[in-house]
Amino acid sequence: MIGNMCNKTSYDIHFCMDDEKPFACELAAMGDFEGIHPYSGVTPHQDLKTWETFYYVASQLIDECTTLVATQGGKVIGIVNYMCASAYGTINYLYVLPNWRHHGVGSALLRNAESHMASASIRFSRVLVNLYEDSTMKFCKGMGYSVRQVIMKKRIKPLKEATAEASNSSPNGCDECGL
Repeated sequence: MIGNMCNKTSYDIHFCMDDEKPFACELAAMGDFEGIHPYSGVTPHQDLKTWETFYYVASQLIDECTTLVATQGGKVIGIVNYMCASAYGTINYLYVLPNWRHHGVGSALLRNAESHMASASIRFSRVLVNLYEDSTMKFCKGMGYSVRQVIMKKRIKPLKEATAEASNSSPNGCDECGL
């Protein structure tokens, strides 16, 4: 599938091929990484643990779910990864390289994913968006999405840290109240 002609540049949208998966994983991980480090300038090298975790999760979803990529000149410039379950199609990742944003790539990727969902008899599409990502919220609303639920999130400590803290706490389980 050929994408839109924007600013006299064309791009291609197709199912992710095996040789494109590492680039798709990187873009998916970058989307998550930017979500926890918005506008801070923190690089993956500065927060390697988080980057590796996001890359691992992205690689799992890209292997298990459907991924479409937008390419230009053989380079992956954007991805959409989604899954279809019951009545819902869920967008796991939608990410476009910064210099390709506002050129129709994200819209074309999302429309293609929705088209594939519809052909699988999916009736609804949903995408998870961080509330503070105003531009992403605006983009999704412009594509016809509306806020239906709020998912709250909390960072939890790795098992080793949690176990060490538990062994240092009160034998009754609550340092503050003695319970």
